[in-house]
Amino acid sequence: MRLHFMRLAALFMLLIIVLPAAAQSVETITIGGAAVGSVTDATPAPSYFFDAEAGQTITIRLETANTGFNPVVLLADNNNNVIETFSASLGVQIVGGTVTLNDAGRYFVQVQGAGGSRGQFQLSILEGDQPLTSPTPTSIPPTATTAPQPSVLTELIPNQREDAGVSADTPQQVYAIRPLDAPQVLEARRASGSPLEFTLQDDSGTTVGSISALLDGGAFIIPAIGAGETSEYRLIITHAGGEIASGYRLLLTPLSEGEPVIDPNAPIPANATPPPAAEPTAIPTATPVVPADIDLLLTWDNAQMLITNVSGAPINISGLAFAGNNRRADPDFWTAGNPAFNLNAMPNNACAGFRPLAYPDAPRLTSPCDDLAAWYSADIVYFWSGETFDVYNNGQVVATCPSVAGTCGVDMPE
Repeated sequence: MRLHFMRLAALFMLLIIVLPAAAQSVETITIGGAAVGSVTDATPAPSYFFDAEAGQTITIRLETANTGFNPVVLLADNNNNVIETFSASLGVQIVGGTVTLNDAGRYFVQVQGAGGSRGQFQLSILEGDQPLTSPTPTSIPPTATTAPQPSVLTELIPNQREDAGVSADTPQQVYAIRPLDAPQVLEARRASGSPLEFTLQDDSGTTVGSISALLDGGAFIIPAIGAGETSEYRLIITHAGGEIASGYRLLLTPLSEGEPVIDPNAPIPANATPPPAAEPTAIPTATPVVPADIDLLLTWDNAQMLITNVSGAPINISGLAFAGNNRRADPDFWTAGNPAFNLNAMPNNACAGFRPLAYPDAPRLTSPCDDLAAWYSADIVYFWSGETFDVYNNGQVVATCPSVAGTCGVDMPE
């Protein structure tokens, strides 16, 4: 069986290439060759250069032995333009696909770990259109298995919440989603229990988006009927391991232009498959002037976002949420990385940060922050990549910030 996993379309998530100088591991590989490498804290985005001829077809194949490692493979040209992105659900151990290169020259393949995952891999670049399954054993034997097929197909009704669950005994459920005249948002979240994987397929069985078991939930955008040839989508929910049964919640609603995809007061990560954003590039940030009548100061560039308490006293940020460019983030990301972070009393002059996945290291401190309390790196939190973004407190908009400004003050309600 050929396993050409998830060549993500523009509708869904595209990761950002890390410039080779920052990848900390750059090697050369030939077409027909293979290399063994690792995504680690020291080398979060190893890269492999190769030369190709115009019109040459290659198959990129990456295999991992660690089921906790969720690799993403990016193919780019020598100008750092991303050509293809290959990914798969957590636990799938063979990732890749076939590409025809239009121009002669140097290209490179970069490996990243979704959700900050780390692990070892074997990368092969094969001549021609080749199956991803290996005909002979390799140094990292594949162990991926076929998920059990669901026994019941349920149609998901718009504006009607679905609460259900899966377990080791009933490990999978599937739902049919019919496109309407306007785009829809399908929100999927784990409500309780063990990790879950959410996979969206079109009517040909091709995977068009997924939410990893590393996340608690997210959202998919269902295109309007006529925008594509798909007459029905299927959402497959899979129990990703563990003895505890998993509860989940689904909601299918219309997508209104200009509105956030997810309720900004929801307590889980959202929209794990956002549209592509501009390539993040670290740029200097000027020292901001802090107005006297604000409680939080937001400072950002293309590589990071910092939220700093400038109120002069500890402040409650547990109700904060940020939404922009069909992405959102909230403090639950920070407590996932630092459970000791007290959201009810963020110290004065302390800050918390977000970064795109291309920047897996801690954000650099900028004035007036003198203590980085927590941070999180993922493309799904890159909400400031559009024209504007909104800041919410307990579900109410408290500020709308132009992304080009680089700074924004927030006056928190009493």
